Amino acid sequence: LNPENFESNYYLYMITNDTMYYDRALIYLNDIITYCKCPENDESVCVGYSGLDNVVTKARSNSQASYFFGESLKYLYLTFM
Repeated sequence: LNPENFESNYYLYMITNDTMYYDRALIYLNDIITYCKCPENDESVCVGYSGLDNVVTKARSNSQASYFFGESLKYLYLTFM
């Protein structure tokens, strides 16, 4: 959930206007929703969005980074504006 990839992708898209970067942002967003969004009916594991402890098994951690909404989602939002 670190914002560095999203930020770099945003700036490259703004500078080059290459749709490859827009498509990457869509992939980032879809992956966040698919793998990092906590299940609505299982609050014992996590609530909101969490990072992954293991990218192979997609096991979620039990924490959400404080910068997730303020930085990570900001750059995705700006890319789609």
